[in-house]
Amino acid sequence: MKNKLINVTAIAITIGSFALILPTFAQTGTSTTAFAPTLTAKEEKAMTAAKTKGDKEIDVRIAKLNKVLERINEIRNVTPAQKTMVAGTVQGLIGDLTKLKTDLDAADSTTTLKTYVDSITNNYRVYALAIPQLNIIAATDRIATVVNMMTALSNKMTLRLQSAGDMTGIEDLQNALSDFNSKVADAQIQASAALNESVVLVPDQGDKTKMASNLATLKDAHTKITAAQKDLQAARKDASTIIKALAKYDKLAPKTTTSSTSSGSTGSPQAASTTKAGNTSGAPVVQ
Repeated sequence: MKNKLINVTAIAITIGSFALILPTFAQTGTSTTAFAPTLTAKEEKAMTAAKTKGDKEIDVRIAKLNKVLERINEIRNVTPAQKTMVAGTVQGLIGDLTKLKTDLDAADSTTTLKTYVDSITNNYRVYALAIPQLNIIAATDRIATVVNMMTALSNKMTLRLQSAGDMTGIEDLQNALSDFNSKVADAQIQASAALNESVVLVPDQGDKTKMASNLATLKDAHTKITAAQKDLQAARKDASTIIKALAKYDKLAPKTTTSSTSSGSTGSPQAASTTKAGNTSGAPVVQ
């Protein structure tokens, strides 16, 4: 009987010991503590090289985006709202790339690092939107400047043709002026349309559908810019025709001679022949 009590006591002590031990094993088994994977020397070297290359690619994109911002600030013929819209998109890209660089440098596994490196080209295609978008905006800015100059020229040519109503071929020149005005007006319309559809574009961030939509819009805007440039080229030809005809008319017109005698002078009168003011070189000039 005594031996049985000793055995029962021993079993109870043994079971109690397991009861104390088991929770410890259970706690250890469910631990969620994360450990960085152990990398070989070769893997660490490869990761360092990938980080260095990734940092350089990010720095190149940030530098180009900063140049885009500088160019946007130099553009004159767009509204402040349009400038703000495009600048905001560019600044957002710069901020995202800066954060990506920080995350890339902190990557502690080859898988994570690869994800960050791939996103540089997949999610931040600077050349796919920001640069083409800037080129279109810059082109519309130049076109707007030329349109303003040609509008002023049109006013001068209109006055000159009105004063030369008796010249031969005046109707042809008036038709050329009408075509000139039409081409200048269409150039402005085309450039404005290209600007309005391009400034609202946002980065696709890897979305293929959005990327295709952006590319289609950029292509359409480029087509409009090309049309505007052709309009201005045609307008220049019209202007050249009108200016050359007016210059020829001025040469054939009788020269005005004026004479003046100084009061009390005993000498002979002095005669002066005058031509178009400031046009001593004979080049066609519309005043």
